[in-house]
Formats: sequence, C-alpha cells, structure tokens
Amino acid sequence: MKKILILLIIIIFMVAMLSSEVEKIVNPDKPLKGQWHLKPKEVWAITSAGSDTLSRPEFVVAADGTLCVWDWKNKLSYIFDNKGKFKKAFGKRGEGPGEMRYHFNSFFIEDKLITADLFRLHYFTRDGEFLKSVPYLFVQQEPHFFLNENEFIAAPTLRLPEGKGEMTHVNLKTGQKKLLKEFEVLKKGKLRAGPQFNLVGLSPSIVMGYDDDNNRICYGINHSYTINAVDLSGNLVNTFSVKREKKKITRKAKIKELKTLDPSGPVKKIAKRLPDEIVYFHRIQIVNGLIYVFAGDFGVYWENQSIDIFSPDGQYLYQTQFKPDDGLNIYFSAHGIWINNDHLYVILEDDEGEVSIVKYKISLPSTG
Repeated sequence: MKKILILLIIIIFMVAMLSSEVEKIVNPDKPLKGQWHLKPKEVWAITSAGSDTLSRPEFVVAADGTLCVWDWKNKLSYIFDNKGKFKKAFGKRGEGPGEMRYHFNSFFIEDKLITADLFRLHYFTRDGEFLKSVPYLFVQQEPHFFLNENEFIAAPTLRLPEGKGEMTHVNLKTGQKKLLKEFEVLKKGKLRAGPQFNLVGLSPSIVMGYDDDNNRICYGINHSYTINAVDLSGNLVNTFSVKREKKKITRKAKIKELKTLDPSGPVKKIAKRLPDEIVYFHRIQIVNGLIYVFAGDFGVYWENQSIDIFSPDGQYLYQTQFKPDDGLNIYFSAHGIWINNDHLYVILEDDEGEVSIVKYKISLPSTG
C-alpha cells in the first residue's frame, strides 16, 4: 500500500510538472489560413505641419487617432488630430522646460503624452502643452512602452555591451527597477572584432510589443524568428517561432544603401563591420488580441511591408502585405508604421523626395 501511495505521488508530481511546461509552438513558414488582404483605402495624407515641411518624421498614434509627429530635421514635435489637422508644434531643441536635447520616443498614456529625452522624461497634455519634466538617466535602458504615467518597461535597443541586455520594469514613483529578463543579442564568439556599427535592419536588437488586454510583453531578439510572451513579473507564458531562412545582403548592396544615408561617410569601412543578413523583424504590435510581426528589411525606403499575423498562443495564421501605389515607397523609420484599430498609418516618399504620413482604412482579421 505504501509503495502504491508513493507511486501515485510521483505520477501526480510528473503530471503537474508536464502541465506547467511553457507551450512552445514551431510554425512552418506557411500561414495556416493563407494570405490576408488589407484592402487599404486612403483617408488622408499630411506633408506639412503649419509652415514646416515634414522631412525626417517619426510618429506615434493614440487610441483615438491623435497623432504625435517628431521630425529629426526640423527638431520639433507636432500634434495632429484624428482627421489629420495640424494643432500645435512643441518640444524644440534645447534644455529648458519641455525642450529636448535628443528625442528617443513618445508615448500616449492615459490623458498625457510622454516624450523620452536624453536625461529626462517630459510630460505634456495630449494637445502638446508642457506639464513637467522628470529626471531619468538612460543607460542602456530606453523606455519601450508605458504601463501608466509612472511605470514603464525599459530595455536597450542597439549598442549592447558584449551583445547582452536586460528588460526591466521601472517605477518612477518608488524609484524601483525590477529585472524581468536577461537576454543575449549575439552569442559569445559571434561578435566581430573591432568597433561595432549599429543600423536598424541589420544589427540585431530587442523588439517588444505590449498586450494590454492580457498584461503581457511579447518580445524577440530579431536575429532569430522566435517570439516570447512574458507576464509583468517576467514569467515566461509561451514561446513561438517560424522556420524561415534569413535574407542575405551583399556588401555591394550595403555600400549602396549607406551612400544614400551618408554620402560622405566611411561607407566601405561600415559595410565591412555590418552583418551579411537582414534581421527577421523590426516591430511587434498586438491588435485585437492578434500578434502582428512586421518583417525586417534594410534601406532608406521599401517597396512593401510584409506582416505575419499570429493567434494569441502563437499559431501562424495569416501573412499580409502593404504595398503603396505606384510612385510611392515606404520611407523606413524605426517609428514609421502603425496599426490603430482598423487604420494603418505609414510614412511614404514619392519619386520627387516628398515625404508624407498617410492614414489608410484597412480590413483586419478577427480572433474568432
């Protein structure tokens, strides 16, 4: 009887251990439900903010469609309403109240707009009126998204020492920083000797998206097509991946693109130090419960944007593409494409070099 009891306890323990294992889904490079057609219809396009012509813009969109644009060349931020109407310019270059030395990113959270500067976080109303600044030293810990106005998830992007980094939960109110995950962008032995050059699209980096309905973070190191979901305590919820070969890029192609970015720069030296493969993805976004993974590429502009769509548990459901009209290309920016409800916002450039931010009505799949 005693042996049977011990055996039952062992069996129960093993079942419990098996049931607690994290689900890992390995998807073939073929969506279960095939292609999804976005059917984009242009709603509006903006090329200027008041008297300022948009030149090197990035943007973020609020849930109600309010748009915050910052322009690297103009060194200003702009607010547009959901109809594309220009409302206000703010955040000029400087060190005074609400002025910025270097713009990392902007975030709409609750009734505020938060911008990450070099050593400060600036708080504005959603209309761009300055409220306050909070000191924060960004040492390989850039905010990726805010949970509320006092808490955010931080991680380095590029330029990681020895290819390693940490994801942390930062609480500005208490001053606490909680380690959620440690990660490795490049394994030891894979780093090239000498100084490292970092460029979006070629240099491996951490990419994160926040699922606010389930309070979980979907993240991946984009030199591998593996996405992990963790809760806000850092516990791994599930993992999914796609069996896909990497896209190669020749040294000649790298030099060509680098000359476009900086004609007078040491392009041959930089090209030699860059990887020979394009990263798998550059953006993760959760929309209506589905996980959208935006494929990576390298260059100043792209002919189309490919997007893989996954179920909440990581099943590869659909593949879709956004391709602009003839004569237009996607102007690549780290913050240059965004899905908001049933709309797509994207930065485009025409053959004459004019840059615009365009809003499209699109059709999206449901979770059912």
